[in-house]
Amino acid sequence: MALIIKDRVQETSTTSGTGTLTLAGAVTGYQSFGSAIGNGNTTYYGIYANGGSDWEVGIGTVGSGTLARTTVLASSNAGSLVNFSGAQLSVWGDMPAAKGVYQDANGLVTVPVLNTTSTTSTTANLTFNASNSGFTSGASVANSYLQAVLQNSSGTSGASTNYVLSNDLGTDSSYYGEFGMNSSVYSGSSTPVDFFSINNGIYFSGHDGDITVGSGNGKKLYLAWGTSGQSAHVINATGAIGLNTNLASGTGSGTTNFGTAGQVLTSQGSGATPTWTTVSVSPAGSNTQVQFNNSGSFGASSSFTFDGTSLVSPIVSASNGLLVNNKTVASSYSIPSGYSASSTGPITIASGQTVTVPSGSRWVVL
Repeated sequence: MALIIKDRVQETSTTSGTGTLTLAGAVTGYQSFGSAIGNGNTTYYGIYANGGSDWEVGIGTVGSGTLARTTVLASSNAGSLVNFSGAQLSVWGDMPAAKGVYQDANGLVTVPVLNTTSTTSTTANLTFNASNSGFTSGASVANSYLQAVLQNSSGTSGASTNYVLSNDLGTDSSYYGEFGMNSSVYSGSSTPVDFFSINNGIYFSGHDGDITVGSGNGKKLYLAWGTSGQSAHVINATGAIGLNTNLASGTGSGTTNFGTAGQVLTSQGSGATPTWTTVSVSPAGSNTQVQFNNSGSFGASSSFTFDGTSLVSPIVSASNGLLVNNKTVASSYSIPSGYSASSTGPITIASGQTVTVPSGSRWVVL
């Protein structure tokens, strides 16, 4: 069953009451409902009682010589079915004001629901092929923005507003992507079932397809944050990451806080953005110290010193009772002045290598 509208459709009837009209045939110079609209289809109709004041406009279903008054759009009976008295009625195919689409005084057209099933090739202002555009829209709005607005005004659980894109494999449950926003009570509880179900949440998701976000022509990608959107992390054309980068005019935006080679990303907790940090490696002979804390990780203060060759500790404690040394001195070594050394032998000094013991020091081989 389809809604069909045809020109010059009119018949007469003498049916009484509020039910289905029996049609008496086409008026001279007009078509009948059955021949023009087709049995089983719907159409807009108008009814007028000749010589009286009763009238009705609505949506009717055409039958074999009949017209069922399916939906009343307006009438002399306050928008309800009219109880016609059996006088001769004029019944015609109408175009109701409630269903018409018109330009207002400003040239604007308001359409509650737009369903586009075909396209017309036109010359577009952009260089895209107009014949490939299912829907195009444009206007010149000086000093302001041009909007396309879609709103679901229902504040109920499960209500959302969505733009959906699909491809040749798309079904009701697969191969589509959507961009949408949930209602204020979408999840129905304070704890949503997933991150797509957050109350007032805005989401972009893909079903059965990979998602790519970025610039395809060598431009930067900004990840804006904060209440004003004036702060952002940035990924530039080479893939480098800038933290809390600058907001400047033109190409100067997003050019700062990329760190330097060798730096690592350091968390500042939940109260601040992360930073690039240089890891200090002490040169030989320095007194910079590294400490292991109780959990086995490095700490800030010192128990060990490293001079580039030797790891030094005030006390060496072997919890399992064993201190292990190699029985071969494979490379030359000088015991630091003021220190002594011990080894468990027998000890072999490799060919060409030496062990230097300074004056006043000892090397004890057990």
